[in-house]
Amino acid sequence: MFEELNNDIKIIKQYFMEKTINVAVDAFYQSDEALDGIKGVKDIACVFAGGNESKKYQNVLCKKPLDAIEDKSADCIILRNASYKIGNPKDFLKTCAEKLKDDGYFVLCAIVTDKEDAYLNTIKFNQDRNHVRFYNVAEIIDFTGQYFRLEFYKNVERVISLNTWLSGSDKDIDEVRANFEKFPENIKKDLKFAYGVSGDLLGFTLKTGLFIFKLLP
Repeated sequence: MFEELNNDIKIIKQYFMEKTINVAVDAFYQSDEALDGIKGVKDIACVFAGGNESKKYQNVLCKKPLDAIEDKSADCIILRNASYKIGNPKDFLKTCAEKLKDDGYFVLCAIVTDKEDAYLNTIKFNQDRNHVRFYNVAEIIDFTGQYFRLEFYKNVERVISLNTWLSGSDKDIDEVRANFEKFPENIKKDLKFAYGVSGDLLGFTLKTGLFIFKLLP
């Protein structure tokens, strides 16, 4: 059995343990677990039309992320494992800045790429046409610099199964597995490809960056 690992929620919870957060917003319908990590008096799960609405938190149905949230109403906005779907990061971050209270936090957990950049972006786009691209750390710092100051960063390896990678996709797993096997050997090693006893690729390890930003005055 392949064991997945994703430690970002634990780190988020530890970071905010002693901080007062009254309103924590999930920016992209993927962060209910992160909302559990940041216990606010009022939690909002902001979801797309057609998305899976949270049954635990107050929901705001949005045609676009954050559109239904009042300006200067959130203490913390979380974007987890979804930045690769955002076509214009700077516009998105401007919106986040508008929705946050003074001294508010923006939490970003995202796959960050390095030498495997072109390979992962290509295979993800072929699987999901809503994919725009994964970004590297320098690009993320550049996007955020106009609105936020980086308070905390940690590289959190995410061990992910091929089934989870394909979640929501109609692609055949054997076809996707074959495409992964076309990666150069150094990239396979970098991604720590994990194989079953039959020799089939079961999963790999993604470089995931956990960024915690604070709104600039």
